[in-house]
Amino acid sequence: MSDSSKFVPVWHNEYNVRSYEIDMHRQIRLPVLCQLFQETAMHHTINLGVSIKDLIKKNMIWILSRQIIHIDAVPKWTDTIRVETWPTENEHYLCFRDFKALNLKGEVTARAMTSWCAIDLQTRRPQPSSSYLPADMPQIAERAFPGRQLKKIESVEEMRFQEPFRVRYSDLDFNMHVGNVKYIEWMIDAFAPDFFRNLCLIELEINYLAETWYGDEIESGSLENRQNQFIHELRRKSDGTVLCRAETKWG
Repeated sequence: MSDSSKFVPVWHNEYNVRSYEIDMHRQIRLPVLCQLFQETAMHHTINLGVSIKDLIKKNMIWILSRQIIHIDAVPKWTDTIRVETWPTENEHYLCFRDFKALNLKGEVTARAMTSWCAIDLQTRRPQPSSSYLPADMPQIAERAFPGRQLKKIESVEEMRFQEPFRVRYSDLDFNMHVGNVKYIEWMIDAFAPDFFRNLCLIELEINYLAETWYGDEIESGSLENRQNQFIHELRRKSDGTVLCRAETKWG
């Protein structure tokens, strides 16, 4: 039985934006912010008794299913940011977790909403959240995006795909598959450097659909459906499996 008196409802960590985490504008890159959010969540799962190590004992691992992240004011080099995270609700297979990043004045600089599931290590199938979550785990009603839901991103016919590239060892995470942040980096890399001179990524919504592994050939496609708004798709060349779909907004 878990000791709910030790549970911290809202977890936080502070980070300094370092020189190797910034772009040409000396602002934090969105994939880095995603990593900081997930690092903070990892610390919280330890407190809640559902960490990576805890799940591996049950032959499971965490998988990110969907995510929205919005930048309100981009943190810059040397800034200190406080990341806060909390679980909001659970469905049969899904666990929802929200995030905020704040500056030293307490102003919100970024927000995220995510859904996660735990999959069996052998079957790779989602497992019921009741099989691994403590019954008394805290849930917070506050939402980072009040009234907004994580949506299914539909496919489009007119997607333009680039030349395929292979998954490298450096693309893999501790589960030996490609980590979810790497998918975001691949989509951003589809743009030429000049694209970034006057535009910054201010919002990303992504659906993670399939895993991919070392040596796979990946195709990255994108389509501008509105001014400075794009739809993205990553797929495995060998069998056409769609790995993720995303929408990005730039400003």
